[in-house]
Amino acid sequence: MAGDARTNRPSVAKGLVPNVSDSFGDDKKKVETKGKMKKKTLGSVLKDRREFLRLTQRELAAKLGVKASHVAYLENGRRRPSLSLLRRLSTVMGLDSETIFLLAHPEARELITPRDGISAKRPENARNTTRDNADSADRSRNK
Repeated sequence: MAGDARTNRPSVAKGLVPNVSDSFGDDKKKVETKGKMKKKTLGSVLKDRREFLRLTQRELAAKLGVKASHVAYLENGRRRPSLSLLRRLSTVMGLDSETIFLLAHPEARELITPRDGISAKRPENARNTTRDNADSADRSRNK
């Protein structure tokens, strides 16, 4: 592939990169690349969005406050970002925070998605520890 001399970035042939502008925020699990279906991963979403924003890994790293190698590790699936980095990624790249959280931590999906026959509402007998602790503190002060 020939590169763009001004930005030192390789040029991309039309049709090889998915249209990333509409691949974020939806619940699609796969992205089409080169005519094949590829599972949507956090790394692929980050890389596609970074390229859409026309940022280098170094430029994105500077905006996030991390090293460029860390961005590369994230894009290649070799690292999972911390929760604070996920928030910064969401803000800087304009991505839905819940979507990228679930891509980074797919095991958490069952914690926030209702399963068949189980209500997503909190049971009435579930403890609200913050309120319960405040109530018990009030009761102990009033004695």
